[in-house]
Amino acid sequence: MKKCILLLFFSFCCTSWLNAQVSSSKEIEQHLDKIDSLIKNQELLNAHSEMVDLEKKHEKLLKGNAYFHYVKARLLFHHAADLEGSEKEYLQARNLYEKARDHRKVAVINGNLSNVYLDQSNLPKAKEVHKKAMEFYESKPEEQLDYFILLSNYARIFLTEGDYLQAATYYLEVLDYYEKEGTEKQKGRAHAQVGLAYDYANMFKQAEHYYGKAIEYRIAAADTLGLINTYNNMGILNKNQGRSLEAIGYYQHALTLANATQLDQHKINPLINLGVVHRILEKYPEAVIYYEQALQVSQKLQNEGRVYDIYNNLSHLYIVQKNYQKAFEYSKLATTYMEKTQNLEDLVSYSYNHALALNGLGRHKEAFEVLLQRSWNADSLYNLENARNMADMSAKYETSKKEQQIDLLSHESNLQKLKLRQREWALGISILILGLSILTFNLLIRQRKLKVSIQLKEEIQRQQELSTRAVLQAEEQERRRMAADLHDGVGQWLSVALLHLNHLKKELHTQAPTLIDVAMTAIKTVEDSYDEMRSISHQMMPHALLKVGLVSAVKEFVHQLNKHDIVVNLHVHGLKGTLEEQLETTLYRVIQESVNNVVKHAQATRLSIQLQQDTEGITVSVEDNGIGFSKDHREFTSGIGLSNIQSRVNLLNGFLEIDTEPGKGTQITVFIPQVPSPQTH
Repeated sequence: MKKCILLLFFSFCCTSWLNAQVSSSKEIEQHLDKIDSLIKNQELLNAHSEMVDLEKKHEKLLKGNAYFHYVKARLLFHHAADLEGSEKEYLQARNLYEKARDHRKVAVINGNLSNVYLDQSNLPKAKEVHKKAMEFYESKPEEQLDYFILLSNYARIFLTEGDYLQAATYYLEVLDYYEKEGTEKQKGRAHAQVGLAYDYANMFKQAEHYYGKAIEYRIAAADTLGLINTYNNMGILNKNQGRSLEAIGYYQHALTLANATQLDQHKINPLINLGVVHRILEKYPEAVIYYEQALQVSQKLQNEGRVYDIYNNLSHLYIVQKNYQKAFEYSKLATTYMEKTQNLEDLVSYSYNHALALNGLGRHKEAFEVLLQRSWNADSLYNLENARNMADMSAKYETSKKEQQIDLLSHESNLQKLKLRQREWALGISILILGLSILTFNLLIRQRKLKVSIQLKEEIQRQQELSTRAVLQAEEQERRRMAADLHDGVGQWLSVALLHLNHLKKELHTQAPTLIDVAMTAIKTVEDSYDEMRSISHQMMPHALLKVGLVSAVKEFVHQLNKHDIVVNLHVHGLKGTLEEQLETTLYRVIQESVNNVVKHAQATRLSIQLQQDTEGITVSVEDNGIGFSKDHREFTSGIGLSNIQSRVNLLNGFLEIDTEPGKGTQITVFIPQVPSPQTH
């Protein structure tokens, strides 16, 4: 009887425990569903609070829960921007789902992991996991919607990589699907993505068309968050085309909607963008108001990186308004943060405003010390980049060396085999065909000599090309270094000298008026020196070529030429992005050298520059109406300028043609075949 009672009691306890576990599991799943829903609705602070409560209540039960790790990874990614933590949780969730053979969940996690790797700038890894996710959905035609969602994210990888036209191709494929099967909200999102790809590719008319369609669909779908993003993008598009007032209208639309949502994170971008466009319009007090509003929101959201970036922009705005005390307060906050993070690039950028603020307050010695430290940081940044480049070159050299050794061993092995075969064959022949064997042997020797001769010529040519390439690369690197040294070194010293002289002028005005002319002459001399230094720096390595590519650099060069007594026309056809760096540098130097020859020698009044790219290659033409010259002239046969152009063109397997006669002007045409597809830095 007692045994039966004990057995019943034990059974009751087990049942109660199991029911409690089931109840806890359901409670955890419901709690996680709630957190996931909050993340989707961008209520990230509430989602974070709920996650903290869940972990406190069910810490032990959550360790092996794949759904928990998945939701936590999403929260870390969207709320805290903790990429490492998010990656760790996603990998743990994927491992658990793989053990459970839940292939759909594994595919979903691979798609999300791709976004993590993308934000880590690990593009190969992002592509790898994304392809795995897409492979799952490609085998399931009934789940086309999920496939096209992934394809949209896949296009984002190419957008980040700079292959904007490939991204646009994928986005258009997604748009085509949504036009047939999607909701108004999905159509709006797809149009916005196509517009963004064209916007990045500087195809502004196409971008404006798709942004406009996106706005129509998103208004119809009451997609408030989508409208905020598209209004922001339309504002940026108009700002970049010089339409500042239209840009302000779109930014105001975005800000109005952001205020209506009560989601603070959506207010930051329109506020900063309004600050930027008012700064462009030189309406500095209004720009300060927008930046300070953005600062308040960023501080509330504890977005530290954005806070200190706004500090730096506010410092610049107060410097322009000569409120140096305010500028100093903000620049000090910005540089303190950068010193903590030890980000050299930001330190170089932020410390300049700090030095200007100090100088404006009359603390010239401290301003000089900040500029000196900035110069050292710039040198460190340059040396770090050089070290990386040297490491890459060393690795490439070692790889090439090993390949040459393998080729040499293979060649020696082939020669040994050939000798053995010849010996075996020689032993088997009869005396009657001895003469034929001698004839054959002589033929082989001649062939071998011919082969060696050809190989020697090819090697000499290859070495000459390598030598020429190395000289040109070294020349370009030295140009960049000297341009950077002039701008960051001499330029800053001249800036400080100018600040001191202006201060001295103010002092002389009150104390020694007779010396004002001397001070003004000194100021004019320093200003002329600064302008000359900037001109030389630009000639050596134009900023636009490094940042935004060949077309912008040539436009900037032409703009400077139009200041002379010569009318310059520039025509560009087919060039929509940037090209490979060496190609861009070569084409720019060809144009620069040709134009300089025209300015110096041609006595021309008109100059035409044409840049054209098609399926066969790229053509550059520089034509003037000057005095021309004879092809027998010494400059044509032995000039250094034309020799440099010819060397650069030869390295790219192109050709150079010069059409000129005395009194009939000159046309220089360069053609480079099989130009790589445009890409963006």
